[in-house]
Amino acid sequence: ELAGTAMGVLNASCFAGGMFLPVILGHVVDVTGSFPAAFLVAAGVQAAALIAGCFVREPDASRRDA
Repeated sequence: ELAGTAMGVLNASCFAGGMFLPVILGHVVDVTGSFPAAFLVAAGVQAAALIAGCFVREPDASRRDA
């Protein structure tokens, strides 16, 4: 029932990350002059996504339609 919505959110977030993260990481490299700082920013974004994913709950089975 919510599979389409879930896939839409997943695709939108992947495409948004693919569009904005290279620009942000390029700016970090320009400011710091090193790539390790950019990799740390990318790791932080992935860690934040992992933590956010831990709070997603499945719908309660007893509340589903028959």
